[in-house]
Amino acid sequence: MIKQKFKLGGKMALNDVIKDARLKGNLKQEDAAKLVGVTVQTYSKWENGKTEPKASQIAKLSEILSVSTHEICTGIKSKKLELIEFMKMVSEISRGTSDFELQMAIWESIDDDYRFIDNLRNHSSIPDRYLMADDRDIEMERYEAEKQNNPDLYNERLEMLKDAQVAYENRTNK
Repeated sequence: MIKQKFKLGGKMALNDVIKDARLKGNLKQEDAAKLVGVTVQTYSKWENGKTEPKASQIAKLSEILSVSTHEICTGIKSKKLELIEFMKMVSEISRGTSDFELQMAIWESIDDDYRFIDNLRNHSSIPDRYLMADDRDIEMERYEAEKQNNPDLYNERLEMLKDAQVAYENRTNK
């Protein structure tokens, strides 16, 4: 039986993460080593904490062991809720959260922005033209031009996009 070392806020060492993931996947060290393309001795040293894999090997371990590279490198277990539980929690918490704050939380939490955007497109009933960066930039330019002629003009979605862009630029410039 694999002992559960992942606790809320708890961390594991890299060697413990890969060992636990390998055992959970019912793999032998020999099998994992072969799949990564290293010797059993090298793999054993990783699990014993004597050496650590290279970045390219961590990516391969992530695939083989079904654990994120983030989990391997930080030792912090990602948690995936059941969909209905996730939806209930997000719905409850987001009642007191602005759309901008919700989007910031999403952006800070996801590892693959493009995968998220693709998933959003797949689940969205909004035409793709609103989700494409080039079209959005053109739409934003038109909106700003119209706003100069009519200062009372307000488009909540475009204002939020503009705020998000400013927040992103502020974060990346720090």
